[in-house]
Amino acid sequence: MSIFKARVRKEEKFRMKCESGNHTMLLDEPIKAGGTDLAMNPVEALLSSLGACKCINAWIFAEQFGINLKDIIFEMEGDIGALEKVDNCLPLIFKSIHTKVTVLADNTEEEIKKFIEYIELRCPVRNTIINQVSCTSEIIIQ
Repeated sequence: MSIFKARVRKEEKFRMKCESGNHTMLLDEPIKAGGTDLAMNPVEALLSSLGACKCINAWIFAEQFGINLKDIIFEMEGDIGALEKVDNCLPLIFKSIHTKVTVLADNTEEEIKKFIEYIELRCPVRNTIINQVSCTSEIIIQ
C-alpha cells in the first residue's frame, strides 16, 4: 500500500494553496460564490483528477494493448445534487459523472472499447469515487 499526502491552506479568501511533495496548485471558487476565480474549484479539480488519471493510464497501457494511440481526450461532466439533510446540513455529492472519450487511433472499435474498459478499471481515482471509502478527520486545536 502507498500513502499519498496533501496539504491545503488558505492563500486569500476562498483561494487555497494545495501542496503535495514538490508540487503546488491553486483551487478557488468562482466570483459568484465569493472567490476570485483564479483557479478551478475543488469540484472541477475532482473531475479533472478523474480525467487525468484515465488519460495517464491510456498513455501507459496503449502499447501493451497494441493501441496505436495518436491522441485521446477525456471530457468529464458531473451532476451535483443534495443528499438528505443531516443535522441542518444539506450535503452535496455528484449524483452522476459522465466521461466522453475521444480516441484517435487506427484500431478497431472493439479493440478500443476493450482498452478503455481496462484503463477505467485501473484508475484509482475512479475506483475511489465508485466505492465507499473511509474518510476520517483528526482535529488539532492550537
